[in-house]
Amino acid sequence: MASKIRDKTITVVFSLAPLIFLLLFIIPTYASVYVYTPILASLNPIAPPVWFSDPGEDQVTVVLGANRTSASVTIKALTTNLELTFNSDFYMGPDGWYFVPGTYLTNAYWLPSYQEASGVVEIYGTIPGFRADAAALLQNVTIPSTSLTSLTEKIIYYYPPRLFSGCLILGGLYDWETGSWAFRDAISCNENVWSEAIFNIDPSAVEPGKTYGLIAGVMLYNNFILPQTYYVYYDKVELVAQTLNPAYSGNWLLCYSNGGNYRGKLIIKDSSFSGKINATIWLVSFEGSESSHIVITNSQIVIDETSEILFTRPPSGYSSLYLKIDTSVEPGSSGFLSLKFKFETGGVEAEYPLTLFIHDPEKSKEETVNVKFHRKIPVCKVRLENLLLGLGEVVEN
Repeated sequence: MASKIRDKTITVVFSLAPLIFLLLFIIPTYASVYVYTPILASLNPIAPPVWFSDPGEDQVTVVLGANRTSASVTIKALTTNLELTFNSDFYMGPDGWYFVPGTYLTNAYWLPSYQEASGVVEIYGTIPGFRADAAALLQNVTIPSTSLTSLTEKIIYYYPPRLFSGCLILGGLYDWETGSWAFRDAISCNENVWSEAIFNIDPSAVEPGKTYGLIAGVMLYNNFILPQTYYVYYDKVELVAQTLNPAYSGNWLLCYSNGGNYRGKLIIKDSSFSGKINATIWLVSFEGSESSHIVITNSQIVIDETSEILFTRPPSGYSSLYLKIDTSVEPGSSGFLSLKFKFETGGVEAEYPLTLFIHDPEKSKEETVNVKFHRKIPVCKVRLENLLLGLGEVVEN
């Protein structure tokens, strides 16, 4: 990317007429780099070029090793208030979110604060007279591999109104496999106040274990003769599920690199189980490309490693790789996995050790922690800007 601002950005190309979305598939990009051997972590003063980080999920506890080149992770599988979105409150910056610009609404920034809210995304643009436009935030989410009792999308937004204008907040789940909406709806905007748009989704509209594109959009109508500049702010976008069996679906670890061209994969070295656990584990790059899945069925390891995935240094505010899991647990069950994250560049390989413990804790309906108030927020302004990716056309009927 050509400038310092563009180095901090990631979005998708999007063109839009009223009620027409162009959504994205993701194409990887690459560069070059060096490899760090974790065995030398305590002896080598040079920071490793690849390292892990805590995703800050309520159901995930992470203990990082020396130089962040190893990790011990515990996942609590719950049945209530399962938040399927990553970084739903934008407190970690724009990480995990993509901007889908419209024809006129072509700007999106992450801001440290707005109207007493910490960590927000600002979408804005100038719409000509008697025209309309839409834009959206997008995150791919995986539905838990167990029966759902409810599924709800919640969007907290702020809309400063303009003369003779209309505003709709858009919610939806897009099915990449069928090329159609699994769910979509719109709610009229409130003005000059932080408001919550709630979309109750019929659980039968989605398939367990499937990945959908979660949309949090805005539709704006300029019914005035002159152009007007519009702003909409998002403080939170979340997709929350209730399930029959304890489950977790989302990130269990983040991975960063300082630049270069890496190939990485996950491999199970050892395992033990008590009761019945089902899980798939995989890697996703910041551009959205995915590895194949490790598969565990009824506490039996069916596939013990992922395919290799290419990753490199991400734009500012994003992770290089997201280590993901979709797991469902019979009540009272638990499982332990010893894994290695193996990566290479230029024929040189390195391995980082990982342990993963999955369990159904007693009293699983205890309070959850809102990590937004326990993490230091970044102070810089980050722009989400166009990066040429794949396109998929979605037509609103």
